Amino acid sequence: EKGSAREIECFERKYGSAPVAQPVKRNDERGYIAFLAALDAEHRVVTLAPEPKGGSGYYWFNFEARDFAPGKWLFKGVRLTKAGPAVSEDGGTSWRFLSPNGDSEFRSFEYTFKDGGRPVRFALAIPYQLADWVRFTAPLRSRPEVRLGTLCADRSGADVPLLEIGCAEKPDWTFVFTARHHCCEVSASPVLEGLIEEALADSTEGRWVREHVRVVCVPFMDLDGVEAGDQGKRRPPHDHNRDYVREIYPTVKAIKELAKGRLSDSKLYYVDLHSPDLRNDEHDHFYALGPAGTGPGEIWSAYRHALLNLTRT
Repeated sequence: EKGSAREIECFERKYGSAPVAQPVKRNDERGYIAFLAALDAEHRVVTLAPEPKGGSGYYWFNFEARDFAPGKWLFKGVRLTKAGPAVSEDGGTSWRFLSPNGDSEFRSFEYTFKDGGRPVRFALAIPYQLADWVRFTAPLRSRPEVRLGTLCADRSGADVPLLEIGCAEKPDWTFVFTARHHCCEVSASPVLEGLIEEALADSTEGRWVREHVRVVCVPFMDLDGVEAGDQGKRRPPHDHNRDYVREIYPTVKAIKELAKGRLSDSKLYYVDLHSPDLRNDEHDHFYALGPAGTGPGEIWSAYRHALLNLTRT
């Protein structure tokens, strides 16, 4: 818009360069999402509009801010958890949440730039891409109880990773863990890493799992969306999590065929990892889902019954 253009021009005359909010891409990682920005340089306010790709009601964001003058800036037009945005000041190597005490505003955040020339990354949550999975699994390749493979090819032709631990044939139990049906729900990924580490631990529980259980993990049910920076949730005509009848996505079809085929030699439990909504109500707490019309007491009673059965086994 003309107003924004004039403001940027004035900013360039005063500071020598204009701040930008734009996607970034390194050779080993993707998943950054562009913004349409309106800049009020005089008042140091940036209005952001996440690019509406891969789903309606768009709230996922992941961008890099460059060449902002030192001092406090206000970013508007986003939706935030109570922890505020995730921030990286070293190119994505390490991250922290801007409001770890849970007092963030819902629609805006402030950030104080200390060095106008240093890029700073902001995201709704700490990003987790295919490159992160590759780094996590690299030390596991030498372990004989770990089998790394491919579930299928996604729509783009990219190989969707598959990891297995424990009994290869005739286990007592098979547990399938999947994540990122909704590709923006990144907090499911470190939870999956923790499950894998526990299954591989040199502990009584870890050794028991590897002796009696086949653990199957699919870290990216929507790999293409993860790498493209999509939100994925509510993707038309329906997202991956709603695809278990029509099977328009290769990964959904492949995981169903795997469950009905090679994994059908034992009792099978399927655990799909998701993230909650951004804030408020039950989404600020640990909670369990059940059939429509089922009360919380009935849901927890069913969970308790299942866990007691597993414990006895």
